[in-house]
Amino acid sequence: MEETIRPSGVVRFGVFEVDLRAEELRKNGGRIRLRGQAFQVLAILLERPGQIVTREELQQRLWPSGTFVDFDHGLNTAINKIREVLGDSAENPRFVETLARRGYRFIATVQNGGRDTQVEMVRRAPAASSLPAAVADKPLEEKESRRQRSLSARHLVGLVALSVLVIGGVVWFNFSRLGSKTLPPMKVVRLTSFQGPETDPALSPDGKMVAFVWGGEKGDNSDIYLMPVDAGSPFRLTNDPGDDSHPAWSPDGRYIAFHRFSKETSGIYLVPSLGGVERRLLAEDRFMMGGKMDWSPDGKSLAFSATESLEQPLKIFLLSVETGEKRQVTFPAAGFGGDVAPAFSPDGRTLAFSRFAGVSEVDIYTTPLKGTNTKRLTFDQRSIEGTWTPDGREIVFSRRTEGTKVDGLYRIPAAGGKRVPLVEGGQFGGSPSISQQGNRLVYAEGIYNPDIYRIDLAVSKDKVPSISRLISSSQEDTTPGVSPDGRKVAFCSNQSGSAEIWVCDSDGRKPVRLTSFGGPYVTGSPSWSPDGKFIAFDSRPKGLSDIFVISADGGSPRCLTGEDSDDVVPTWSRDGRWIYFGSTPKGKVDWQLWKIPIAGGLATQVTRKGGFYGSESFDRTLIFYCKGYRSNEIWSVPASGGEESLFLSNATYRFWAVAEQGIYFIGREDREVYLKFIDFAKRQVSRIARVEKEPVWLDGGLAFSPNGRALLCALVEQDGSDIMLVENFR
Repeated sequence: MEETIRPSGVVRFGVFEVDLRAEELRKNGGRIRLRGQAFQVLAILLERPGQIVTREELQQRLWPSGTFVDFDHGLNTAINKIREVLGDSAENPRFVETLARRGYRFIATVQNGGRDTQVEMVRRAPAASSLPAAVADKPLEEKESRRQRSLSARHLVGLVALSVLVIGGVVWFNFSRLGSKTLPPMKVVRLTSFQGPETDPALSPDGKMVAFVWGGEKGDNSDIYLMPVDAGSPFRLTNDPGDDSHPAWSPDGRYIAFHRFSKETSGIYLVPSLGGVERRLLAEDRFMMGGKMDWSPDGKSLAFSATESLEQPLKIFLLSVETGEKRQVTFPAAGFGGDVAPAFSPDGRTLAFSRFAGVSEVDIYTTPLKGTNTKRLTFDQRSIEGTWTPDGREIVFSRRTEGTKVDGLYRIPAAGGKRVPLVEGGQFGGSPSISQQGNRLVYAEGIYNPDIYRIDLAVSKDKVPSISRLISSSQEDTTPGVSPDGRKVAFCSNQSGSAEIWVCDSDGRKPVRLTSFGGPYVTGSPSWSPDGKFIAFDSRPKGLSDIFVISADGGSPRCLTGEDSDDVVPTWSRDGRWIYFGSTPKGKVDWQLWKIPIAGGLATQVTRKGGFYGSESFDRTLIFYCKGYRSNEIWSVPASGGEESLFLSNATYRFWAVAEQGIYFIGREDREVYLKFIDFAKRQVSRIARVEKEPVWLDGGLAFSPNGRALLCALVEQDGSDIMLVENFR
C-alpha cells in the first residue's frame, strides 16, 4: 500500500501556497520568484507529501536522457533554490528533507484547496505483460519461430531498400555532374544604389520587374517603386503622404498589395502594377498591422500579420481580396511575441512564417491551412523572413546575428533538416524574394551604423541646444550610460566582432572593452551604480537573457538572475541597494518589472499589469516605467506599492530619462523627431530641440548626465541598403 495525494489547483503549507495551474509560489499572498525546474521539482514533491521521491523518478520526469548533460548539478540547483525561497535548510529541514543517495521528501503538513488533504490509499497491481493475451499464451517455441520469420522478412526489405538507395545515389551523382557542366553559374548583380535605403524587394512573377520601397531623392517619404531588372530607371508607383511598405505581387502580375501607415489612411491597399487608382482592402482600425505580406497562388487571398492590442501576440490572417473578410490561421500562445512574415507554398496548402518567442528569439515555422500540425523548422532563435522555392522543396530565409543585423541568406528543406548557407547571398542579405520561374532571387543588402551623440543642455533659454557626435566607429555603438561623476561613459558596441560592454572617457576617447562574452547574442544596456564602482548590464550567453554586474575597472561579471526567464534592461535604485529589470518567463512575452538586491537574494515583483524598463524618481517615492518594447507610454507606481497611473504618452520605448524636476523624452510629431521635457509640478510639455537624425528605436536609450548638463543617446549615422539580384538562382 502506498499513500498518494491528488492535489487540487492550490496547495498550502504554513504561510506558503502553490498555484499549480498558474505555476506561482506565494508567501502571505505575495508572489515569490520560483520558475522552471525548481518549481516543477516542488510540485512533484507536493504530489506525495511524507513520501520519498527518488532521484531516479525526478530524472525521468524532468531530465529525460539526452536532454540534460549534468543531472546532479541541475537537481541540486533546483533543491537549493526551493530551500532558499522557503527559508529552509538541509541541516534542519522544515519542508524538504534529503535522504542521502535516495531522494527527497516533503515533510510539512499540506492543505489542498484550503482543507486538509485527503489521503487516498492506492494498491499497485503487478505490471501486466506488454504482449497481447493471444500471443502471451502461445508456446515459447512458436513465438520464437514467428520472431525469426519476422526478422528475415525485415532483413530482405532492408536489403532491397538499400539497393534502391545506392542505385539512386549513383544516378543522381552522375546526373548532377553532367548538369553542373551545362547550367550557367549563379552570379550577384547590384540592382540599386540610390541615396538612402531601398528595402522590401519583391520580384514580379515573371522575374522581369522588381518592386521595392524607397524614400526618394530627398528621403522624405517612403513609397513603392518599380524598376525593370534587365535595364531601365525606377518609376514611382505610389504617391501618398503616408509611408508605404512591403509590396506583394499578385500571381498574375497585374496588381501590387502594400501596407500604408498614416494618421487617417493606414491599412492594406491594392494598386495596378502599371499604375492607376488605389483601393483600400482593409482599414487599420482595431487592427495593428505590419510586415511582409503574400498572395495565395490562386490570387484570392492575402496573408498578413496583425494584432488587436500591444498586449496580444501578432497572428497571421487571411484576407479575401474580393470580400474583405478575414480569417485567423495561426494561433500563438498568449505571451508570445507572435507570428510575422507569412509565405504561401507554391501549391497554396501550407504557410511558412516567423514566430517570435520573445524580444529576439525568432524561428521559421510552417502550418497547413487545413489542419493544426504546426511545425518548427529552425532552432537557432535567429531565423526570419522565409520564402519558398518554386518547387516547394526548400525555404530560403535570412538570419540575424546581433540585434537587428542580418548575417546572410540560408536555405532549409521544407520538410525539415539542416540549413545551409546560400553562398551567393550577401554578408548582410535579408528580405529574399524568388520569381515563380525560380531563376532569379533578389534581396536587400544593408548598411547600418549608429553612433552615440551628446545633446548639450547647458545653454541659455534663447539658444538651441547643440547636438554633437561623441562616440563613433564603423560598427554599432548604442545604449549609453553616464557615470555618477560624469567622467566616464559606458556603452554597447560590436567593435570587437560581438556586442560587448565598453567604457570610455566623457569626451569619447580611450575606449576599453569590459566584457568578452563573444556573442552570438547582444550584451548591452549598461547602467552605473550610484557610487560609480559597478556597471549592471544584460546578456544572453546561454540563450536566455540575464542581469550581470561587473566592476567599472573590469574583471569577471557576476550573474544576479538565473531563472528560466528573459531578464533585461537593468537600472539601479538611488540608494544602490536594488536593481530593477524587466522579466518574462521563457517562451512568453508577459513582461513585468522586478527588483533584486545587489547583495544577492530573492527578486521582488514591482508591477502587475506590465513593465519592461523602469527608473526610480530622485526622491525614491515613485518608479517610472514603460510596459514593453513597442510601448509609447510612461507609467508610474509608488515605490512602496499601490496602483499604477499613466504619466505620459508619445514617449518612445527607452528614449526617456528621469531628472530631478521632470522627465526628458524623445517623441515623434508627424515626420519630425523632437527632444522634449515634462515637468513634475505642472505636467507641462515643452520642446527642447529637434533631433535631425533617426534614433535607434529598438536598441537605443537616453542617458541623463548627473550634473544635468547633457543627455546621451544613440542616433543612426548611416542607414542604407541596396537591392541585389542573384541571376541563375537554383
